[in-house]
Amino acid sequence: MACSNCFNGCADGPLSDQCVKYTGIPISALGIATGDTLLHVENQIISKVQELMDGSGIIPEIDPNDVCEVVQELMPCCPPHDLNTILTVFLKSICILNDKNEALKDRIIIVETAINALNADYILPASTPPCLTGVTATSDTHAVLQAVINKLCTLSLTVTTEYVRLDQVEGIVNDVIEALPVTTLINAKMVPFSILPFYGETTGIFDGTGAGMDASLAGKGNWTRIFLCNGENGTPDLRGRTLVGTTKAGNVPMDYEVDPNSTVPVGAQKNPEYFINTRIGSNRAGLELINMPSHNHNDPATNSAIIKITDPGHIHPLGQEVMIVVPSSFHLQQGGDFSFNAIRETLSGQTGLKGTGTGQNVYAETVNAGGGIPHANNQPAHGMNFIIYIP
Repeated sequence: MACSNCFNGCADGPLSDQCVKYTGIPISALGIATGDTLLHVENQIISKVQELMDGSGIIPEIDPNDVCEVVQELMPCCPPHDLNTILTVFLKSICILNDKNEALKDRIIIVETAINALNADYILPASTPPCLTGVTATSDTHAVLQAVINKLCTLSLTVTTEYVRLDQVEGIVNDVIEALPVTTLINAKMVPFSILPFYGETTGIFDGTGAGMDASLAGKGNWTRIFLCNGENGTPDLRGRTLVGTTKAGNVPMDYEVDPNSTVPVGAQKNPEYFINTRIGSNRAGLELINMPSHNHNDPATNSAIIKITDPGHIHPLGQEVMIVVPSSFHLQQGGDFSFNAIRETLSGQTGLKGTGTGQNVYAETVNAGGGIPHANNQPAHGMNFIIYIP
């Protein structure tokens, strides 16, 4: 007989899930309504369980503002995104972040090494007062750098307020000199140990030793610590002398006219060497043979040689008497006359030199000329005093 509980008249036997209606309340989340077959209800429940198990049926609600850039780049293009998709994206994001974290660790090690190098102990030169204040050799880099900045700013302020640029020095010095009254110390205008020519009257300015005096009352200024270079008061004696640069100042080759090692011209005496306080030279110079030009001793009027003959005396026999010529010496010039003394004596008739022994010869030699007086050796000059400032 037919089943009385079956809504579609099922045949006798076990009831089919397709023959039984669901009489419960509707469940929209599962897609179940009252009156659905039990088979439909079962299928819906199984389907939802499967979706829950694989995540395809779970659609989490996520605020887009909570999704970081890494996750956003991995998400599929179009929502909705089920739990499985989101979990997959999360796993990939974790792996990416882990790789970046490992790379960051390597960079951190490099940075730490650099920081350790920067924070190594510094070498601070010992000085009194200390060059840098507020830090020690073990201070960190920031503290040391800050101390350097403070020092630099202090120096900059000092330079700005207490020093001038090089291009301003000349103008400032000139202004100061122009503003100095006559009665100011004259040494304010001189460099210590400098030597300057002084053209003017020394009376009333220097005492008998050459030391400068305070002549302010006479309107001549205060010359204290300025001296005449006269060899007194510890000054060099420059009286009658000119100044010349030393030959030992620097290593640049010198002109051959002043180089002490010069051999030009060949055979000439070497140039003098000048050191500090070298004193050399004379107002008169005598010539030596090597300095004389090549010349002869001819008579300028006749252009013939002037000869000196030295005769020790000789005899000429005249029978039983001989004439003895007794000149001590005489000069013989071409075409000139000479005289001699002659006496007659009775001697054996023999011609020859008077006297006996060696060296009885007649000699001829050129006549000496010149007086041997040194010649003037003065350069054109203008007399002045030299003064020196000795602090």
